[in-house]
Amino acid sequence: LNLGALLVRSGKGSEAEAHLTAAAGDPALEVDARTALANLYSGTGRYKDAAAALRRVRDARPEDRAVQLRLGLVLTKDKDYAAAEETLTELVKVETGNAPAYTALGWAQLERGRTSEAE
Repeated sequence: LNLGALLVRSGKGSEAEAHLTAAAGDPALEVDARTALANLYSGTGRYKDAAAALRRVRDARPEDRAVQLRLGLVLTKDKDYAAAEETLTELVKVETGNAPAYTALGWAQLERGRTSEAE
């Protein structure tokens, strides 16, 4: 995991991906490794891969609202507005004061042509 993180910082994405993927196979490291993979994928425009990694993290830590927000943002970047809206709607139901989540939710709704909900 640490080597993968260092390789990401040194710009060696494919080597980092290999090490982080291997680390994700260890149950003790899986969440941290998948979080690092999501960062790598998102930073290189691989939003579908980032979303898949974040879904695994969310499934392992359903109480982690920051992961849910990141997933919603990545889905928006991937233009999967329906999935983003679903994810972010669930988040704002439990975190009614989460301004970034409301902003991202509004954007997803606008992109889906749901202007009345986005207001």
